[in-house]
Amino acid sequence: HVKQVTGAIDLLPSLTSLTGIPARTAKPMDGVSFKPLLDNQTELWKERDLFSLWGKKASVRTERFRLDSAGKLYDIGKDRGQRINVSAKHPAEAERLKAVLAKHRVQMTREYEPFKDRPFTVGYGRSTTLPARDGIEHGSIERSAKAPNNSFFKNWKNEDDSITWKVDIGQTADYEATVYYTCAKQNTGVRIRIALDGYKAAAETEITQAFDPPLYDKSKERVAKSHYFQKDFKPFKLGTLRLKKGKGLLRLTAPKIVGAGAIDLYSIRLDRK
Repeated sequence: HVKQVTGAIDLLPSLTSLTGIPARTAKPMDGVSFKPLLDNQTELWKERDLFSLWGKKASVRTERFRLDSAGKLYDIGKDRGQRINVSAKHPAEAERLKAVLAKHRVQMTREYEPFKDRPFTVGYGRSTTLPARDGIEHGSIERSAKAPNNSFFKNWKNEDDSITWKVDIGQTADYEATVYYTCAKQNTGVRIRIALDGYKAAAETEITQAFDPPLYDKSKERVAKSHYFQKDFKPFKLGTLRLKKGKGLLRLTAPKIVGAGAIDLYSIRLDRK
């Protein structure tokens, strides 16, 4: 039983240490090997502060305490549910952790800022998948879940609705575009188009195959009140378009809607020809 606190950042140094493989990385690793803990050599383990980031929220954890993003201090050993703020009982530790967390925020902001609008790379490999997770919906289109991860786009009602991805095209080439979609029978005949904003080259075709499976049975999920909703999707080829090397905005549109809506979308795959 290991009582010391470790993190995901410790996995690589631990695995390389356990297997005896040199860790050749371009940048220094933040984590440390927890091999001493597995070997019961706890005297070799040094206490440290572990940071967690989620969006604009950040917290810091020690072996005993956790300071959350609101500045509340919890004694995790006695209060894993984090219900009792013990800042008043341990003011020195609360102030110390607030200071190191503030310093960490400044450092991470400086490191993240240049990459906050980082585009999705396309064409650096033979095939690139653009998931709904990283797309931006416009108009009536909605996500299936509040959290982007494992979500899909739905409620595509209007011809001026669209979905976009900021992209960085690695090579000028022809790319075959495939959508992973569902479409109600009454909506077949909708035309789907993909193109880079500002360029005439596009792939466009009519969705001729209805595919409208139900959502997965929520009763089978481990978390009864999970906010994720998922279903099966199938591929449909839109055609081939020429994409030029460089950065741009890739846009998926429905120039012609014949029924009550367009399609639900899980992802787009671009295969370099």
